[in-house]
Amino acid sequence: MKVAVITPYHNESRSTLQRVIGSVQEQTAPVDHFLVADGTRQAWIDEVPGIRHVHLDRAHSDYGATPRMTGFLLATAETYQAIAFLDADHWLGPDHVARCLAIAADNENLDFVIPRRQVLRADGSPLPLEDEEIDEGFIDTSCHFLLPGAYSAVATWGTARKPAPRNGPRHIFLYNLASEPYRAAWIDEPTVFTTCRWASVYHHVGETPPPEASPISRRPIWVLGDGRSGTTWLFELINYHYRYRAFFEPFNPGPSKPGVEVGLHRYLHPEESHRDLEKHLADIFSGRFNEARRPNARSALYHRVLLKDIYANLFAHWAHQRFPDVKIVLLIRNPFAVAASKLNVQHWFPKSDLDLILSQERLVADHLREHLPLLHKVARKNDFVINKIAIWAVINSVPLQQFGTDALHAVGYEDLMENPPEVLKRLFAFLDDDQATVTTVPSQQIIDRPSSSTVHRSTEGPEQILPSEKPEKWELVLTREQIRWGERILQSIHLPQFYSDRTTKIPD
Repeated sequence: MKVAVITPYHNESRSTLQRVIGSVQEQTAPVDHFLVADGTRQAWIDEVPGIRHVHLDRAHSDYGATPRMTGFLLATAETYQAIAFLDADHWLGPDHVARCLAIAADNENLDFVIPRRQVLRADGSPLPLEDEEIDEGFIDTSCHFLLPGAYSAVATWGTARKPAPRNGPRHIFLYNLASEPYRAAWIDEPTVFTTCRWASVYHHVGETPPPEASPISRRPIWVLGDGRSGTTWLFELINYHYRYRAFFEPFNPGPSKPGVEVGLHRYLHPEESHRDLEKHLADIFSGRFNEARRPNARSALYHRVLLKDIYANLFAHWAHQRFPDVKIVLLIRNPFAVAASKLNVQHWFPKSDLDLILSQERLVADHLREHLPLLHKVARKNDFVINKIAIWAVINSVPLQQFGTDALHAVGYEDLMENPPEVLKRLFAFLDDDQATVTTVPSQQIIDRPSSSTVHRSTEGPEQILPSEKPEKWELVLTREQIRWGERILQSIHLPQFYSDRTTKIPD
C-alpha cells in the first residue's frame, strides 16, 4: 500500500522538525512524508532526501488545519491508499506504520486505525495519564491513520469535532464528521509520542510544570443565565473545539458534588466576605476542582476553563471583583418562553425559589425594595409560571445593573437563533479581546445540534421545544392571565426592552 504521512509546520525549531522527519524515515514499512509549511518555510528541508516539501504563502492560524488538508488533498490526488497525520511536535515509533497496515490487512472493512499516544516529560519518561484522560476520549490528530473509507469524512477536518458512532471502548472524534458508522480499530500500545508542553497536564498529575510549558489561561469564561434559557447550548458552542476544561453547573445544589453549598440564587454584596466560596471559585477557575457531576469533564489537556451555571447570577459580580480576569457571559431568553419551557419540566425547579430571593435582606435592600409589594403578591399567588417570570426578572436585572458593558457580554437567545455566526463572532471577540486573530466560528452543523440537556419530544414523558423551533410557542402554552402578570412584572423591574415584539433583544 502507498502510505503518506502529512506533517504541517509553522515556527518549529530545526531540531524539532529533524526529530519528526527522522521518525518517519526510520519506519519499518515504506512511507512517503509530506511536510507542509504554513507560511514560514525552512529551506533546509528541501535538501532532505525523500521529503515532499510544500509551501503555503501565508500562515492560516487554524491549528494546522489548512496545511494538513493541503497535504491530504495532494495524497488523495496521487492515489495514496493510507494517510496518516503527524504534528511537527510529535514523532512515531519505528513500527507505527507497519502495525497500522497489519491491522488494516486483517480487517478489510476498516475505515481508520487509532494508535495510542504517550505523553512524555522532557527527560523522556512517561507521564502517568490513563488514555490521556481527555474529554469524551479525545483523540489527537496525530493518532488518525486513515484508510480510503474515511477519506470523504476528512474534507472538513479543520472546522469542528463532533462525536461519531464508535467501534470499541472509546468515543472517536473527527472534525465535523458525518453520521455514517465509520469502522475503527485500535492499537493498545503507544506508537505515537510527544513531549508534554501543557501546564494543565502537569497540574493534573500533581507535578510542577516546567517553565516552558504552555500556561493555563488566567481568563476563565463564565456563562450565566436562567434555567431553560439555552445556557447549555451556548456553553457547548463556546467549547465546540473541546479545548477548554468545562464545568457544568458547579453551583447547582441538586447533584451530590464536592465544593461549597451556596444555595439557590444566593446574593452577595460586593463588600461581603465568603472565604470558602472565594477559595472554591479559585479552585474552579484554575481547573483544580474535580467535578463529580460530569467526571468525563476532568480532562488533563486544556488551556482555559469554561463553566456555566443557572444559579450564580446574583453573586457573579461579587466574584468578578475578586477575579477580575473572568469573562462573564449572560444569556437572556424571552421570559415567557423560559417559563413555558420550565412548565414542561417542573420537577427540575423548586417552587419556592422566589421566597428564597425575598428572604435575602441584603438583596432586597440593594436592588428590590421598590418592587417588594409586587413580588410579595406574586409569591402569594403561587402560580408556577408567574413565579418563574419574576425569578427571571430579578436574576437578569441585578447583574445588568451591577456590571459595566466592558465586564459583561449579554447575548440574546433569539438573536443567537436568528443569526448565529454574527452573534458568536461578537461573543468570541469579547472572550479573546487580546488575541491577534479572531476565534473561528463553529460550522452550521455544530450550531444546529441540540444541546445535551435538550428534552426531546416523547409520549412517555415531558417535552421541550427544540432550539430549531420558533420560541413563540409559549403563546400557545401560557394563559392570558399569566402573560398579563408577566408583563406587569417586567414593566415594574424596567425590563420591557428585553421582550419587545415577543422576542429577546439585547440593546446595542
